[in-house]
Amino acid sequence: MDEKRCFVIMPFSKTTNDHTEEYWTEFFHQFIKPTVDNLGYECIKSTARPKNIIKSILEELVSADIVVAVLTDNNPNVWYALGTRHALRSGTIMVIEEGQKIPFDISQYGVIVYTDKIAKRAQFEKNLEAFIEDIETTLNLTAQLLTSLANEQLGHVGLEPLLKIHL
Repeated sequence: MDEKRCFVIMPFSKTTNDHTEEYWTEFFHQFIKPTVDNLGYECIKSTARPKNIIKSILEELVSADIVVAVLTDNNPNVWYALGTRHALRSGTIMVIEEGQKIPFDISQYGVIVYTDKIAKRAQFEKNLEAFIEDIETTLNLTAQLLTSLANEQLGHVGLEPLLKIHL
C-alpha cells in the first residue's frame, strides 16, 4: 500500500514582521508535521525552487490524500491553491491563527483556529488529529458507497483510479 500523503499549502516567505520565512519553516516543522507524521502520513510542503513550482503544487493538490491550508495572513497563493484543491477533491483542512478573521465563505467548512504558543500546541495537535480522522472516516465511507453503487449498476469495473481522483 502506498504511503498516505499530506500536502501543506502555506506561505514560505515573509508575510508580516512577525511571520518571517523562519517563522513559517518552524511552524511547519514544530506544529503541523509532527502531528501529521504521527498519524502515518508523509507530510510535505511546497518550497521555492527553480523548476516549475506551479506544476509541482498542482500535482500535489491532485494526488495528496489530505491537504492542510494555512490561511494566516491571507496569502493569495494559499487561497489559489485552496480553491484549486476544493475544485479537484475533498480532504482539506484549513487552519488560521487566533485573532485573524475567518472569511464567511469558508466559515461553515470548519477551520482550526490556533495560537503558535508552545503551551497551546497540544490543543492544536488534538484538533488537527480529529479533523484528519474525520476525513479518513468520511472518505472511506464514500469510497465504499461509490464502489458498491458502481458494482451494482455497472458490474465490477475497477473504479479505484476514479475514486482516487474524485475523493
